[in-house]
Amino acid sequence: EKSISEKEKIQDKRLYFHPPKKKRSPIPQLTFKIDSNDQEAKQMKTFLLVYPSLFLAGFFDPSKNLQRNLSLGQIKAELIVKLKEKLLSHEIQESVTGDGKLDDWNWMAPMLLDKTSDHKRLIKLWFEKGHPQGITDLDSETPNDNSENSGRNIHFNKAKEVFLSECQFPLPNLDDSNVEPIAKVLADLVLGSPSACSLRTFLKTFDSSIELLDHSYHIASAFLTLYNKPESIAILRLFCSEKNDYWELCLKYGVDGNLQAMLDEYFYLLKDSENLSGAREIMEFVTDVLSVRTVTMEAEGYDEFRKKLEGQKPKINSLRAHFAIDFGSQKFNTAKGAGRSINVRQAFNSPFRPFVLATTSVGQEGLDFHFYCKKIFHWNLPSNPIDFEQREGRINRYKGLIIRQNLSAKYKDQIRDTTIPWEEIFKLAECEKKASPFPCDLIPFWHTEPHDNLKIERFVPLYPYSRDIERYHQLIKVLAFYRLTFGQPRQDELIEALDAIDLESEDKAKLKQLMIELSPVVFHGNNEFQ
Repeated sequence: EKSISEKEKIQDKRLYFHPPKKKRSPIPQLTFKIDSNDQEAKQMKTFLLVYPSLFLAGFFDPSKNLQRNLSLGQIKAELIVKLKEKLLSHEIQESVTGDGKLDDWNWMAPMLLDKTSDHKRLIKLWFEKGHPQGITDLDSETPNDNSENSGRNIHFNKAKEVFLSECQFPLPNLDDSNVEPIAKVLADLVLGSPSACSLRTFLKTFDSSIELLDHSYHIASAFLTLYNKPESIAILRLFCSEKNDYWELCLKYGVDGNLQAMLDEYFYLLKDSENLSGAREIMEFVTDVLSVRTVTMEAEGYDEFRKKLEGQKPKINSLRAHFAIDFGSQKFNTAKGAGRSINVRQAFNSPFRPFVLATTSVGQEGLDFHFYCKKIFHWNLPSNPIDFEQREGRINRYKGLIIRQNLSAKYKDQIRDTTIPWEEIFKLAECEKKASPFPCDLIPFWHTEPHDNLKIERFVPLYPYSRDIERYHQLIKVLAFYRLTFGQPRQDELIEALDAIDLESEDKAKLKQLMIELSPVVFHGNNEFQ
């Protein structure tokens, strides 16, 4: 009976649809809850993920590797060697008593390294200011959990005590036999900690300050909200077969997924396209996107549909949605107490969920979904090529994903030592305009010639023997001429359309006279213009 009960318990933890009146499982893993008896902080390793260490942020910048082109393994090996040297330094070793648990080095080491760095004064002022206010709740299932909020303060105060204390700490001495595991954890923190990565990205544009440390702490806390989702826990556990603690899985996921590059790109897009110039504006935007709560959608089955036809009032079925959402209701609920909401477009235009967006014709015109999307699925065919072009124009826009992928593939080897790689990539890409056989101001920000066949992916479900097959081919043919009329530089589709019809070469050359010239007027100084 005992074994059957344990088996049922294990199965219950893996259920997606949990029993009524029970919390969904698995429960959040990255929490700051404390023992009610001694009020001691027990999960300081979770605090590692949100601690904005200036030492870790400044220790290495992965964007500098664009020239060296080292593999991840080589980068980590170099970091481990340098971190071991730092940990074994006299300055660090004289701050410990020689007794204690080796495991405590994992969470104390970043604070000890900050204490011996040039940033000591700023970190000291940050701790003395007190726990940052306005943090997103970690456990979205229990947003009013006071024990969680007080636990944050207790963990923060324990870290503060370590940093501000002038006494030696109860830690064993490190030597060549035991320093490597600590250095490996620190290397993962350098490369994959959400707090260190966001702080490093901020520092590329803004001067270091107490506010910047707060902003990085807030963003990292929002990452914990995302990591604590049952779906995220399942993904991370499947991602890594090793039996690591969950906080280590989050770090490994951040390292292998290149969290730093993702934040560098996303922050650049927010400043450039969303006009978020201040660090606080960026922080609020990112934390809102990361902390989007579960939304509920109404679903109708066959039985409900039949009852409506019969004039009955059907039961409404509600579905929880995390990674997909219909483009109907325009707002998401976000951080508790923040008084802010974020719309579907902004959430979809991020590297985070939702990853799938379904819309009627309301999303066909005037809305942009291009930051992180290059695939479009046409559920039905529009009646004219203009509507078809408008649909695809939602993801084929200024500095869209497909533009960035093409330009990074073309120019990544030409980037020199730079603070913000995306700025240099677009500067290098501007030479395309002069070299293009069809020069115009759409190049390179709106259009670039495909590299390795990187282009918008179009999906059109066409049933065999359907009339839509012929309609689709006719739409594509007319679409090419529609683009030609406005001088849009997509030569491949134009050539395909021209080859499909029987025109003499002279007739094809005359087509250029039909183009509407949209280039700006250029004066040459002698009253001549072009």
